[in-house]
Amino acid sequence: AKLALPPKEAYERARSKARLAEYCREIGVRIPPTNVVDSAEEFYKCAREINYPAFVKMPTSSAGIGIRKVLSCEEAISAFGDMSRFYKIVDPELLPIIQTCVGGEDYCSTFLFDHGEYRASMTYHNIVDFPRNKGMGALRETVTAHPLERIGQELLGRLGWNGVCEI
Repeated sequence: AKLALPPKEAYERARSKARLAEYCREIGVRIPPTNVVDSAEEFYKCAREINYPAFVKMPTSSAGIGIRKVLSCEEAISAFGDMSRFYKIVDPELLPIIQTCVGGEDYCSTFLFDHGEYRASMTYHNIVDFPRNKGMGALRETVTAHPLERIGQELLGRLGWNGVCEI
């Protein structure tokens, strides 16, 4: 059997929200303000300095799991502690990140790449999500979103992506 898989380095970089955020900053792709931390103390410092609302996220979670919307520094610190205990985190690379909320609607673009070469894409707008305000789209509509798809094409092309991906 043949599998369409991305290179291991690209996959490892993309699967971690923390590593992907750092990569986006390196190559100039705009993302919401995101703080990747190496310690609880650094998280607490960031939590005191950011604007709210925000999301506390596990770096490798998906589908609304390991993510909490917080409205204050106190809630962020509480979420960090809860997640650290629940997931029994000992590796600093797996510490929760904190990301400032930005306004707007929720869109996702899906892509097909062949060894770094763009082949196709489709974008949808999440109308209803589950769990509410943090989960996956439960009701969606396909839309035209060329600017969003160009960002994904640049990012995934630079990674040498192979196969499918959703951003």
